[in-house]
Amino acid sequence: PMPELPFPDDTVSVSGLWSLVRQTAFVAMEEADKAPIMSCIKLALGPDGLKGISTNGYCIMEARGDKDCKGRSELLIPARSLAVLAAVSSDKDVYEMGLTGKSIVFWNGTLLFSARLMEGKYPNTGALLTNFQGKYSVNLAAEALESAIASVFVMGAEGFRVALSFGEHELHVSAETAQGRAAIPVKALVLNAPDRTFYYNYKILLKYLRLVSGNVTLDFDANGLLAVRAGVTQYIQSPVRPPVRTEQAQKAA
Repeated sequence: PMPELPFPDDTVSVSGLWSLVRQTAFVAMEEADKAPIMSCIKLALGPDGLKGISTNGYCIMEARGDKDCKGRSELLIPARSLAVLAAVSSDKDVYEMGLTGKSIVFWNGTLLFSARLMEGKYPNTGALLTNFQGKYSVNLAAEALESAIASVFVMGAEGFRVALSFGEHELHVSAETAQGRAAIPVKALVLNAPDRTFYYNYKILLKYLRLVSGNVTLDFDANGLLAVRAGVTQYIQSPVRPPVRTEQAQKAA
């Protein structure tokens, strides 16, 4: 049956869905059956407009959408459903968005799209984004960092692990296996640097970097939690443990 249309007084206008979905859907977990709540995007309507938030447990992505789409509600929508809508939409399309029972409906006069809402308690990502306290900071070109990571990961590092270490005017990107090591320096403005190396899963970080351009600032807290803020997006990623082989080599030394 055709989905019901909400009354016009119960809808809000929203545009820019293509960009909003593109910036958030890549974080959703592939193994949705193991953690269904992680396979959705949270659309949050507040006094400053629309935001999209996604997380998979070790990284968080927040993107700001239509600033004129205001309200006081939070909706959990399957990322796959929003990706379908974005695939047939452009940022210029204006939809009337409203709720009908346990579904959300988008209507632009010619296209009617409905998706089931997800139920459950979404992680409190806002607290982490707000309370993040950076201790170390690096400014560089997103394209240069993306290129360096894409080059070194051909090593096929165990656990998709990439290492970031800090030089005087460079950020060193490296990956290693038992067969060898690849390292590339990236020119950067290093405002302050730790005397240790941080490790990250490069698969999801690469997906994010391919969405941004120009100079970005990488902020690290004392334990290596990484925050990247570029334009209307905020991205946070947890570090991973150093490789066991490196630890064993340090003990042997």
